[in-house]
Amino acid sequence: MYKIRDLQFDYRYFCDGDLFETKKAVMEQLADYHNIDYEGVKDNNEYYEDIWEFLNTLKDDEVRLNWILEYGQWEIEEATEEEIKEWKAVNV
Repeated sequence: MYKIRDLQFDYRYFCDGDLFETKKAVMEQLADYHNIDYEGVKDNNEYYEDIWEFLNTLKDDEVRLNWILEYGQWEIEEATEEEIKEWKAVNV
């Protein structure tokens, strides 16, 4: 499980430190979050106005994750066993 850390604002955790089960879930959450401030990307003479349209042109989920982490200045870290245990007690 993973946590998302904001590199722009004092390394605070995204969503109050909520945990995400997979890296794909991290990528999807951040893409949805950034959809509002995404200004489009021009790639190979194509303009992608929608963040999901652009992300779907990328090779795979790992590349998509790396792009969105860089775009929003985020990093992910693995949750500790204690954090996972606490999360499961509330969310399962």
